[in-house]
Amino acid sequence: MKIALISDIYSPTEAETCTGRDIASHVLILAEGLARIGHKVLIGAPEPSLAKPVVEGRLVKCSGKHTENWAGIQLSKVGEKQLEEKLNAFQPDLLHIHTLSATGSFAVQYATERHIPVLLTVHTLEDLEKSGHLFSPMALWQEHLRIQTAQHLLSESRNIAVLSEAMAQSLYQDGIRIIGQRFPVAIDTEAFYPGASESFQRRTLADSLTLNGKTVVLCGGCDDDSIYPFLEEWGRAFSDSDPFRLLLLNSEAQTGELYSLIHSLRLSERVSLAGTLSREELAACYELSCCYVSCSHSEILHLSAAEAAACGTPLLIRAGSGTASLVENKHNGFIWSSESELFGFIRKFARVTGPGRDALVKMVSGTMRTLTPQNQARAAESLYLSLLP
Repeated sequence: MKIALISDIYSPTEAETCTGRDIASHVLILAEGLARIGHKVLIGAPEPSLAKPVVEGRLVKCSGKHTENWAGIQLSKVGEKQLEEKLNAFQPDLLHIHTLSATGSFAVQYATERHIPVLLTVHTLEDLEKSGHLFSPMALWQEHLRIQTAQHLLSESRNIAVLSEAMAQSLYQDGIRIIGQRFPVAIDTEAFYPGASESFQRRTLADSLTLNGKTVVLCGGCDDDSIYPFLEEWGRAFSDSDPFRLLLLNSEAQTGELYSLIHSLRLSERVSLAGTLSREELAACYELSCCYVSCSHSEILHLSAAEAAACGTPLLIRAGSGTASLVENKHNGFIWSSESELFGFIRKFARVTGPGRDALVKMVSGTMRTLTPQNQARAAESLYLSLLP
């Protein structure tokens, strides 16, 4: 089968947000898995100001432009023509779209005109939301176009997939029907597993982030506003004399705001920002931490939680969020509803050391063992085949 994956973002390391990293990782891992089981795959994505398409293996980068969508980029008109030429040469049997922007709208139109089946995966609802702080007529008009495009894509798409139960429920409340099963997720199982990082990598990372002598609590999925009240609660629950250090897997876009907030709340001795990390550094980060926390209310499923659990780091995920679907209660972590409940779990996990910690790592990592690219690809293949005429 020939499958074209269409996205606005393709590089996890260059993504400016946690959501962007998750979507880029999902697309690249899906492409890798599909190729491993024998399918031909093309990834089409925009990059600003390309005079001609750039082909890098399965990836085709076409001319893009900066815009007000969540990814900050979409195909330009020139890029649409470039991608059209590449798709014509590839002759896909199916298009799998991972964006609600004009890039996705172009891909749906392309497929409709050629009677090619389409699957739309909704990763985030940010392109359906108003920003609430725009004042210029141009900015308001661009926001209107962004929302209108996303709404049109959802209304016109017959086959819609999601990664989390929370996303399915949110779309259902808006009258949007999805396929009967959640699209499978996978992680890079060659990068994230117990013992994935060397001791010197963990020491180096701990030195660079001033984590030595601390019990590290890793907080991921910080893209929504829930991180701000959460930091206030953290400041009330733990003092500078406590051994705990909260390490945020922050996006670059948040760095300035978070530094200011940490300073204003006087949390510099209790909270650190991880910044941009390589895969090797991420594995070391997971293994340094006594647990992985997500305070997000969002419907987005954050793959960093699955990566952490694959390394043996237990999960503490807010109830009702998209990432909550990864939790197997009492096997790889817990769902929490209040900060007091969460902080109690953190203190309990911090006390697990020695052989008990080894047993915990084994149990937690075992729950992620099936999230391989090949397993994801086989499940995706079954879904794709059901959409073919």
